[in-house]
Amino acid sequence: MRITKRTASALLAAVLTATSAVACGGGSEPAGGTGPLSLYSDNPTWEKGFVDAGTALQKITGRGIKPVSVPSTSDYEQVVRTSITTRKTNDLVKWWSGYKLQDLASTGLLTDLTDVWNSAEQKGWVDPALKPNYTFQGKVYGLPMYQSYWVVFYSKPLFAEHDIQPPTTFAEFEKAAATLKQNGVTPLWTGQSDTWTSFIPYQTLVAAQSPDFYAKLTQNQAAWTDPVSQNAMTIWKGWIDKGWTTPADVKLADAPAMMKSGKVAMLPVGTWENSNLKLAGMTPDKDYGAFFMPTVTPGAPRSTFVEGGAWTVPTNAPNREDAVKQLGSWLDPSVQTVWSTFLADSSANPDVPSTDPLIKKLQTQVAQDKPVLLNRFYEAFPSKLVLAATTELQGFMVDPGTGPKTLDAIQKTSVTEWAAWKKQAG
Repeated sequence: MRITKRTASALLAAVLTATSAVACGGGSEPAGGTGPLSLYSDNPTWEKGFVDAGTALQKITGRGIKPVSVPSTSDYEQVVRTSITTRKTNDLVKWWSGYKLQDLASTGLLTDLTDVWNSAEQKGWVDPALKPNYTFQGKVYGLPMYQSYWVVFYSKPLFAEHDIQPPTTFAEFEKAAATLKQNGVTPLWTGQSDTWTSFIPYQTLVAAQSPDFYAKLTQNQAAWTDPVSQNAMTIWKGWIDKGWTTPADVKLADAPAMMKSGKVAMLPVGTWENSNLKLAGMTPDKDYGAFFMPTVTPGAPRSTFVEGGAWTVPTNAPNREDAVKQLGSWLDPSVQTVWSTFLADSSANPDVPSTDPLIKKLQTQVAQDKPVLLNRFYEAFPSKLVLAATTELQGFMVDPGTGPKTLDAIQKTSVTEWAAWKKQAG
């Protein structure tokens, strides 16, 4: 759906009404209040986790967290960008790192969190290597929410039923997909109804060929029409033509249930999805496992995508000082233990171990294999380029014969948007 100014205004009005209702029920209060701080989020399934982490924070700061969710990512972005220009915005905003954060920070409507970051770094609560992903023009504007790796979750019962082992080569991966399809199981979840998810197969197949090319693409040092990119689209088209992927109109929210019911066998996504798989009634290491995508090119370096989200504080936040104070304790081990246990993922605090058996295995594998760590597509390019690229890739998923045309269109937009970004960033 194309978001117009009228649509964005209507969405904002609805969310502000919800925020007011939250306040009446004990949520965020005007400046000087003592109730929970309000939080904008695009993930309703994380609300319990935010509340539980807020309870842990309240023991330290005196204030908890009350989330207000906008479940559509595209709608959410518009609501946040509009609301932070007003005094009716929330105290905390869940956002993204990388270019997405830099873009929002360039508006001048986010609070400088450099002192919060430096304090956390001195305590050993955050990896200093992450700092550039949260920095704009020398100042920090976000704090990591979590630390996720991108993997392929798979159904253990389906793999066992069809005598399939987690693949370690691309040939084994494609053989597994063919076997599943022959036995009436859709091998791979992919979808474009959530808009942003259309980039998943593309980033996966580009990095599986050449992490170096992907990195250069994110630095505007390579073209979308280059051979590695073209080959990724060719492989992806082959998957669609063979019926290895789910219909283009499926949503990510449906993926856990599809895996549980045996309709789909594999799900490429961030490890933050682990909590949703659990919520669907599955048990990690019993009902599902996970593997890192094998390299397409034999001998190519192994890689994985990482993401960490971002906590931000609008300059117009009603309780801005308390919100900054809240983030000063977000990475406290007592808070992170609660949060990472709910999320069933890695904590952004490197000293907080995961309690999830599957995540522990993945962390061990990353430590042993030392794959190239790449920024996820969504945060790795200027925001308007991401929007244009995901829109074009959505069209490709519906009509996979348009691969070269799709890449040509993205490349043309890339030239324009990189130039615009350089001007915007100064």
